[in-house]
Amino acid sequence: MKARKKKTRRHAPLTREWLLPLPPAYARDISLKCHMALVALRGEHGSEALLLRLRTSLYLVFLALDDLTCADASVDLCVDAERALDASTARAEQSGAWTLTDDEGALLERVLAANDACVDSLTRYRLAELWRHVCAFVASGQPKLIEHAAARMRTHRTEEALAA
Repeated sequence: MKARKKKTRRHAPLTREWLLPLPPAYARDISLKCHMALVALRGEHGSEALLLRLRTSLYLVFLALDDLTCADASVDLCVDAERALDASTARAEQSGAWTLTDDEGALLERVLAANDACVDSLTRYRLAELWRHVCAFVASGQPKLIEHAAARMRTHRTEEALAA
């Protein structure tokens, strides 16, 4: 008689808490912090930390594009929003004032709507997984991360289309 091999798990099974979206109170808290950062930057009461909060929201939306059902979220929106944040940072380096123009604010409102959809609908496990990538993006300090990633995505799609 052959001995049965026992299957080993690489990790413990996820609990119910990790398989469900965040509790509504947590999701509201995250959303409120992001929207308040946008309001402060629009009202000329911004700071580098508030701009970073918007940047991390943008990175989360970009990384979650495949998971989102929000029709407004797109690669192009993320590229444009990254450019807006970069322009705001450049202005702050010149003048010392952390602000957003009206057009930049409107663009980032759309990003925050998609961010709200992420936080409201994705499971806690998926959000934690995405957050690890967001932290890596931020820690890299590389400029134009989304723009470069979008260019690689477009090149890859073109190569796939030509191969088909």
